[in-house]
Order: sequence, then C-alpha cells, then structure tokens
Amino acid sequence: MELLASVAAGDELSLDLLEHLEISGIPHNKIEAWLQKDPDHVIALVNEWVGIRKKKHPEQHISAPSIVEESPSLSPAEGDPPPPAEDDEPDNLDPLPPESNGNNSVEQPSVGGHAPDRGGLHLPGDRYLGPFNPLENGPPRDVVDAYARIHDYRYDQLQKLGYNPYLVFNIGDQELIDNLKSQPGVRASLARQVFEIKRDITPHLHLQNPLPEVPSWAAGQAAVRAMAAATEESGAGGGALPGPAVWSQGATFGEETVTCFMTRRCYLPFNEDPVYKPITIQGKHMLRVHDGNLWNSERNLELDHPVLGYQTPWHYPDLNSLNLYFSPLEFQHLLEQYSEIAPKSWEVIVSDIVVKDVATQNQTTHVTDSPTGGLAIFADSSYRFPYVLGTGQNTLPSDIPTEVYLLPQYAYLTTGSIQNRHSGRATDQVTVPNEETDFYVLEHSTFGIYKTGDFFTHSYTFPTLTPKHLTGSSQHFFLMENPLYGCRYDILEEAGTRARWRHINKDEYGIKPQNFLPGPMTGTHLATQGENAGKTELQRVLTGTAVGRTPATRWSFRPGPVSQPYAHAPADDPTKDVPDINVDAIAHGYHEPIGQDSDGVLLQQGRLPNDREQAKQLSGIDTQYYPVTSLGQSFANTRGSGSGRPLLPGSVWNERSLHYETQIWAKIPICDRSFMADSPMLGGWGCVSPPPMLFFKMIPTPAPLGTNVQHDAESKEGGALHQYAVFNLTVKMVWHVKKRGPGSRWNPQPAVYPPTGRGTHPYLLYNNLHLEGADSSVYGHKGYERSDQLWTAKARVHHL
Repeated sequence: MELLASVAAGDELSLDLLEHLEISGIPHNKIEAWLQKDPDHVIALVNEWVGIRKKKHPEQHISAPSIVEESPSLSPAEGDPPPPAEDDEPDNLDPLPPESNGNNSVEQPSVGGHAPDRGGLHLPGDRYLGPFNPLENGPPRDVVDAYARIHDYRYDQLQKLGYNPYLVFNIGDQELIDNLKSQPGVRASLARQVFEIKRDITPHLHLQNPLPEVPSWAAGQAAVRAMAAATEESGAGGGALPGPAVWSQGATFGEETVTCFMTRRCYLPFNEDPVYKPITIQGKHMLRVHDGNLWNSERNLELDHPVLGYQTPWHYPDLNSLNLYFSPLEFQHLLEQYSEIAPKSWEVIVSDIVVKDVATQNQTTHVTDSPTGGLAIFADSSYRFPYVLGTGQNTLPSDIPTEVYLLPQYAYLTTGSIQNRHSGRATDQVTVPNEETDFYVLEHSTFGIYKTGDFFTHSYTFPTLTPKHLTGSSQHFFLMENPLYGCRYDILEEAGTRARWRHINKDEYGIKPQNFLPGPMTGTHLATQGENAGKTELQRVLTGTAVGRTPATRWSFRPGPVSQPYAHAPADDPTKDVPDINVDAIAHGYHEPIGQDSDGVLLQQGRLPNDREQAKQLSGIDTQYYPVTSLGQSFANTRGSGSGRPLLPGSVWNERSLHYETQIWAKIPICDRSFMADSPMLGGWGCVSPPPMLFFKMIPTPAPLGTNVQHDAESKEGGALHQYAVFNLTVKMVWHVKKRGPGSRWNPQPAVYPPTGRGTHPYLLYNNLHLEGADSSVYGHKGYERSDQLWTAKARVHHL
C-alpha cells in the first residue's frame, strides 16, 4: 500500500518501479492484490529497487581492443610511444555458464565493447535487463545482462508465434529464473523476484517444443571468445552462426600482458589437380677430380641429401613471426617499456568467407558468389600430421597488412631407403618408399565445411614458457671485478728447480681466474679473411673490437649454437691481420611474399644483427675453428681441424636475442632425450605442443560433361567447377610481459630506434627515383624500406 501511496504522491522512483512491473506483464489490479498478500516481500523489493536507482554506477571499460573494433591508436610521434593501457582481460572474469536447456552458447560479456545504447527500458549500466530493448542493443555488460538478452529473444520468438509474452508466464520467464539462481548481486535478485511474482499471479503458457538457439551478440565478437568444441582425436575446428566480417590490427599494452591483433585477407586458390603427389629430390655426392685417375678429397665436395615427401591438396597459414603482431612503433614501445616477454595465448578467427565461381562464356570470364562452394577447415590439435611451422621458410604473409596472403600448399618429408645411381664421376642418390615411409590422407579426418558468410574459430594456450630478456648487458662476466686492485691469487710462471710464482696485476685481464665458464660452442664454417679485407659481408659479422692473440685484446661474442652468430680465432702470426672468423650467422634476406611477383632483381644480401646489439649478448673465448679460404666456398676444408667447446658445470651465456623478424615458436621433435630444447637455434620458444597447424581446402564441386571445366576425356565424369575462396584471418596473441624499471644509472640512453643504413630510414615508403645509389625494388619491398640490419630486442642494458 505504501508503494501505491508513493505513486499517488508522484514519487519518481515508485512510479518507475510500477511502470516496470506493469510492462513486465503484471497488471495494476494484480499488483494491488500482491501488495496486500505479501507486504514484506514488497518492502524488500522496493528497497532493492531504490538502492539500484540511487547508486550511479560508472560504466567500466577495459581497454583491450575489441575484435570487431579498431584497436586504440598509437601516438604518431616518433619515439613517443603510447601510454600503456590496462590488461586486456581481468583474471577474475569467469566464463559464462551454459544455459539450462543446454542448447545455447551464452556469449561472453563484452570486454572493451563500446557499442552505442540503442534505447529501451533497462537498469542503469545495463543494455538488456528490462523490457522493450532492441535485440541488438550492444554487447551485454556482464553475465546477468547476457541472460536478460536471451530473455528478450524468447519474447520475440513467442510474439512471432502469436503469443503476448507480457500477459502470461512463459518458458522464457522460467528460463531466466533458472539462469539467475546462481548469480549473486542485487540486479540478479531483483530480476528473479519480478518474474517469480509474475509466475504466481499470471496465467501460464505451456509449450512443449524445445527452445530454439539464440544467436550470440555480434557473432564475430562472440567467436573470438567462444571457441567451438572439437574432438581431440580428429582435431576438428569449430564454427558458429554466420556473422559480420572481422578485421582488427594493433597492440594494447598492460602491466602484465600485451594483447596483439593481426588480420590478413587470405586467398585460397582453385586447384586444378587436387590430388596427392610424391616428392622425390635426388641427392648428389660429387668429388672433383684432381687428374684423370684420382679422387681428391681435399677439393670441392658437394653434399646434397636425397629426400622423399608428399604434396597434398591442402593449404595452411604460417603466422609464426614477431613482426606480424607488432608494428614498428609498437615494437619500439615494447623494447622501451618491458624487460621480459613470453607468449601466453593464441586465438584465430576466420571470418567473411566468400566462395567464388569462375566461368568463361564467349571468351568472357564471369566471377560470381557461389551458392554451393565449400571450404574445409580444421585445426590439427592432436598433431596427427607432420608439423612444418617454425623451420624458417618463406611461407609468411607480408608484414604489411594491405597485402593479400596466398596460403602455402602443405607438403612434408618422410623417410625411405636410399639407393645409389652412378653417373660418370658423380654418384646420384634417390630415396624410395619403404615400410617406414609415412603417407597421410588429410581427408581421413573430421572437419567442418564452411560456406559463404560462415566463420571458424580456434584457440590455443601456450604452456608456461621461460621469458626472453629484452635487455642486454653493460658488462662482461669476465669483467666483474674492481679495476683498482690486483688479484690475490698467484700464478706459476716457471716450473722445475727454478719454480717461480708471481701476483696477477690489476690490468692483466686475460689471465685472471674466473668464477664461470663461457657457454658451449660448435666448430662451424669459418673464413680466413681479415676484417680490413674489403669484404662487406665479412665486416658485418665482426664485432668491431681489436684484433689480437689474447683475451685481453680480443673478445669472442659467441656463447654457443643458439646464441651468437659469429666467433673469432686469432691468426698464428700476430703481425698478420688474417684472423679466422666464424660466419655462422642467420641472415634475413629480402623476399617477396608468397604468390607475388618481384618487380626487380632481388639482391642476395644477408641482413644480420648489428654489431652493437650482438656485443650485449656476451661470451667467452673461442679457439677452435675450421678455416677455409673464401666466403664463396661452402665446403669444409680438411686443412683445418678443431672441435666444439662443451657445456660444463659453471657455464653462463646468453641466448640468441629476439629480433623484429624472429620466429615465435618451434616444435620440439619427439625423441627419447632432449637437452635445453626450449631455445631453438632459429630463435623463439621451443614447445612440445605448439600452436596447431590449421588446414584449408576447397571442396571440389563436380561438374557435368560439356561444361567449360577441365576433365579427363576418357572419364564419364566431368571435372570440378572452378572455385576459389577469400576470407579474413584474424589472430589475437596475448603475451606475458614484465615492466622494465627506471634503473639506477645516471646517464640516459638514446631512444630505441631500428638500425639505419644507406642513408634511408626504415619502415617508410620511398620513391625509387629519389634514392641515391639504391633501387628500392632491390633493397626493399616495392619502395618500403626495412632496416639494413636486423632490429634486435636488447636495446636497453643492465649490469650483471
């Protein structure tokens, strides 16, 4: 009765509550009867309602980029990166539970969704908790609001069947009550009590049919979070209802995580011959003859290994490179602000699938949307097929998002029996299949077939990986003492009857005892050419320090096979400037993206890490080497000898530094033993179970004879319709990071900037005519300049 009195007095809150009750299907006379029957319940309800209406909840937005929105823009000012934002997803945000009937996949609450409120009656801060809201009123605010949205869809479905859901208690009301039972908070309690009252005082509508599925909010938004279930054995991916296209690029920086989005437009071509084919490449062992009769083992030795493999009609994306997820400015910000990084999760969504039919009539080609074409997609989560990612191949998309990505075709290598075939002076070898040879048919799997407008999603969580350092060293572990004082240890200068000992002076760094040993090293290809010999490529792999015979005058910076790309061994004659230089460097060349034709002759020039960055990685002394006579020769010469430096207890070293174009992961082979395999030699992190390969294939649509498609003339069946597919491939990559402190050094360091060379600044477009002495079709990608040397991650330094 107090409620009705407040309404008569014109109280705004009471009028608002009464209006919501009436709109919810409870007429005025029913409200009066309820007030008289259960006044205590009414008082509690009114108090909760007043508390909600008086409490002004500011909307909480988490600043991670939504998958359907553009990511926050970065400051365009060079060297002035954007301020870090909050984490992309709070750890305490639990996923939504399934609905009571088990048919619907409730969408996750929006994280960072800023869709406009399109009206309707709802509680403050909500978009669906109230009547008369649009079915697409923006992303739900939380779990309660998401359940309210499903309830709105139930009312819409009942209205389409000819019922007025506001006048009867119905299956949608009961579903909402059941869903909200486990939800805490005043809002959930209030909504549940309103419909419990409606259940008590209004007629019931009994429907026997099961509830239809409710489409999730902005299918693309839901897809990036709701990864569809797949059987572990088949590795099948998941799909969902048709939704809008997704395009998202950019990184968001938080205190403990960095979230990156990348999208590429992908092209899956028509395969005229979609069959499996063997791959057999001959090997050759050839020794050049010194004279007409003798084999000379010290002359050119060519070693090409024969291989056996299979080509498949399937394709796959290779997204295993750091520069696909960070723009140059974002990578600069990463190096400035953080000291450690490790991958956390990897999510893929394929959206805006369009299958095209190509037909030719009267010498005119017609391209139309296909109503029948299908695209097979699945994720090999169980690693049933050979894994080919992380091997340093030219299968990556362009680092420029505007380039269309032609998916590489899947093929793999296997084992067999090697047979010799003699040919003159050379011995050709081939590998033929045997009982150990693996042959896979990928169609012997479970996968979805996706039509125009469908989308596919898959998610992966990395295991706990050791973070990689983003800082180098400002000291060497051989130089950690106080330079003002000598050593308190003596060394033996002369043995025998005239034994003599002496102190080690403070400046005799080459003979001072050390606490730790340098890391491992393997003997590899070396060149006997001095750093002043005019060899540009050789100069690139030198450290720039002085040439000498002792550790005091020449330091090696190669701690092992997974770290430094070069090592130095001094010449026997200290007066001759011909040191032996290890050229075990991984250089990145300029390559056109797969499927693109080059508009110029590419210069075969390696792009190596710059010297100053390499010097921060540290090592000990290198004395073992295999000398050869020229960089142009690729064979080992037996005139030299040597061995590697083993890994011993007490060894310390740094790993190969990350750089802007490094790979992110590699699969650790399944072998009986492994040792420190979490650091692949090509960079990144080693994983036993890395992100799975995603396989794509156009499902052939048979065509009848007489159509303008290719077919076998001897067959009674036609060929396949000419069909291809295009789609958006979006990846969300989340990284664990550690903030870099301000440090305690007094002097500043320059801003982090990529290496520059040839008088140009990298990551800009240049007009070819304006470049002095350089054609950008040679040095860059269609006028787009990349750094002259690899942009390594250890720009900032720390002491030991």
